[in-house]
Amino acid sequence: GKPAIKRKMSEVEDTLLRIKVQPGVEGYVICNKAGTVLRRFPSMSQELAEQYAEEMRPLAMKARGIIRDLDPNNELAYLRIRAKKHEVLTAFGAFSISHPRD
Repeated sequence: GKPAIKRKMSEVEDTLLRIKVQPGVEGYVICNKAGTVLRRFPSMSQELAEQYAEEMRPLAMKARGIIRDLDPNNELAYLRIRAKKHEVLTAFGAFSISHPRD
């Protein structure tokens, strides 16, 4: 019912707040399975959020497929990609961008 939805939304808002205040976090994008941006980091442009969603969606889908191919009873819950300048963390269709930590 409505109380459960409000509680879930409160959990989402709390999580986004924790992500926003983490050192080095430059943004986050929440999108649906079709890749439509539902929420984004306040200072991130809609265009950049859509670009990340468009680029990450097929990669996340391929990674999930590989995990299922290796073990049909397993499911990818989290994908971390780290480069020299940035790190992208993907979980259930949401991801955040941050500077990698040494």
